[in-house]
Amino acid sequence: MDIIFVLKGSLEGLPPMIPRIIHFAKQKDIKVSLICSYVAPSNLKVLESFGVKCYQIKHRTRLFGFKFKILDWLGFRWGCKKILKSLGGGDYIYVCSADTAICLWGIINKFKYVFQANELYDKFIFYKFCIKYVVRNAVEFVVPEFCRANIFMTWYNLKKNPIVIPNIPILTNSDVKQDISNLEAQNIINKLSDKKIILYQGYINSGDRSLSVISRVLKKINNSDFVFVLMGIDQNNSIRQLIDIYEYTYYIPFVTPPQHLEITSHAYIGVLSYDRVSLNNIFCAPNKIYEYSSYGIPMLGNDIPGLRYCIDIQKMGKTVDYNNENKVMAAILEIDANHYSYSANSRSFYAKENLNTMLDNLISILRLN
Repeated sequence: MDIIFVLKGSLEGLPPMIPRIIHFAKQKDIKVSLICSYVAPSNLKVLESFGVKCYQIKHRTRLFGFKFKILDWLGFRWGCKKILKSLGGGDYIYVCSADTAICLWGIINKFKYVFQANELYDKFIFYKFCIKYVVRNAVEFVVPEFCRANIFMTWYNLKKNPIVIPNIPILTNSDVKQDISNLEAQNIINKLSDKKIILYQGYINSGDRSLSVISRVLKKINNSDFVFVLMGIDQNNSIRQLIDIYEYTYYIPFVTPPQHLEITSHAYIGVLSYDRVSLNNIFCAPNKIYEYSSYGIPMLGNDIPGLRYCIDIQKMGKTVDYNNENKVMAAILEIDANHYSYSANSRSFYAKENLNTMLDNLISILRLN
């Protein structure tokens, strides 16, 4: 069986695809190819070691505006069409995102394809409209979260359940406090080896109330054992503003996945935050829940269904109203006081989820189609 994974954008922009591609490639009777805009050299080396043929279109324009977005989409479409023709299309195309599907509409529908939707797009009418037709022609429809699957079924009157495969990483090393290959990150974490790291991973914006609230709460707790480490892309010089609130705040710029997990393994508490601006956020499907739990890291999240019905029910952390500093403080101190129990529950949660079994099930379904 030949499977061609297609992703408009960089592979590192969608980290959960890496273990999925590798799992398919490990099957002796499956030949795997990947077409994407870009893949980092470190991940390219790993994929090629499993026999994955990688094709990078590298068309992406760095400029902004509607005209350049169109050029970006056309560049990917033309490049992908040429590569698919040279490959003969394979038995299946695995379309990794809605962006990819919409960009390639009129091309992918000539093949048997699996479609994966990573977001709900409830606030993006154009995407929501297009996805309806992409789903109807897909052999299988993959989503990362159960509630999202049911919402899609309601919106599009689907007769068959989408396949739910959460954003679970497959780890080659589940040890805590791993060696860190990124030198800048290594220098920072080494200095904090005796501290309790409260870690936030993602876009860093001082407009995100949760970050400023946590900073103010840590200042009130007034315990220098707690340090606030933020890893990701700093927007609007937000780090400076957060340091001004809590002096024991440290910044690690974006680290290419999955190497960022080396840093994650040092966290004492992992932070998650999603504003109530869309169904997509309320029924979130964050990689970070599985990244944190893989190392037994207790979590602090805001009180939304996608986090409460995971973190609270599994007793692997606390969800709180980030608008209430007293509750945030109480949650941090509660996790600290009962860290061993929360950590054990967190690791247990990860152990229950078997990505290999889920992917084997998808492969079995594709063999029968």
